[in-house]
Amino acid sequence: MARASLLVRAMQLAESGEHIDCLTVESALAVEGYADAFEVFKNDRLRAGIRAMCQKHWPPYPEAEANDNRPSRADADAAQEAPHS
Repeated sequence: MARASLLVRAMQLAESGEHIDCLTVESALAVEGYADAFEVFKNDRLRAGIRAMCQKHWPPYPEAEANDNRPSRADADAAQEAPHS
């Protein structure tokens, strides 16, 4: 039963959009008290499934831009549409 709750919680974390890969999900589970998180995640198929869920729910481009120095998509589009002198 503990393993089932660990897997449910892993999926919840992966779908939260706060984890880019299963490594951060594993770490979060360990912090939450799931001592066997790293043992369960030795299964390659499970890791691949959690990784895919993380990538699916990771914030898309506009939200990710807030954390880097690239211009926003709107700024880049405006720059392309502006007449060049």
